[in-house]
Parts: sequence; C-alpha cells; structure tokens
Amino acid sequence: MPLSEHEQKILEEIERQLYEQDPKFARNVASKARKGHSARNLRRGIGLFVLGVAALFVWFGTTQILFGVAAFLLMLSGATLAYNGLKRSGEERAARRGPGGDSMGKRFRDQLGKVRKLRRRDSD
Repeated sequence: MPLSEHEQKILEEIERQLYEQDPKFARNVASKARKGHSARNLRRGIGLFVLGVAALFVWFGTTQILFGVAAFLLMLSGATLAYNGLKRSGEERAARRGPGGDSMGKRFRDQLGKVRKLRRRDSD
C-alpha cells in the first residue's frame, strides 16, 4: 500500500534527521539495502537468461513458433534484469565513494585547486 503524502513527508524528515545525527550509520544502512536488491536482481536475471537459453534449445527440437518466441522473451527479460542489476551495483559503488569520486580523481582535483591558488597568488 503506498504512503500518503503526509506519511512521505514524515519519512523524509526522519531520514534527514538520521543523516544529520549519524551520517556514517545512515550511509551504511542505505548502501546495504541497495546492494542486496541489485545483487538479487543480477542473480535473478542470470537465472532467467539461462532458463531462456535452455528453453530455446528445447524449441529447436519442436516446431512451435510461440514456444520459441517465449524462450527468446525469457532470455531478453533475463538479460535486461541482469544488466540493470550490474548497472545499479556500479552506481552504488560510485555513490559509496562519495561526491569526490574515486581517490585518483579526488587527488587530481586537490592538485588542481593548489595550482589555482598559486596562480592567484602570483597574479596578485
């Protein structure tokens, strides 16, 4: 059952307060919840794809077109689900790194900031 607008506002307020009071805990809980969901989608997608491939091999022994189409659609939905699971897990890894990105990108931005400060000093 979907939440009402008032309940959604209350939930958003609770989340905001949790992030303010203990941001490390809030990030940890959020990443574990998302990680489990995307990994589950990845496993289900791979399973559906394998099942579709098996059904496609069975179709080669029969002459029913509808069975072949169903097998192909099963493979396609499995591949799509697995792709989305992989994509989300990659996004979660990027989100865990934070807004600064990976460590190499962060170091590059830090060095760039230092160079800009030195240029400002030299021009003054």
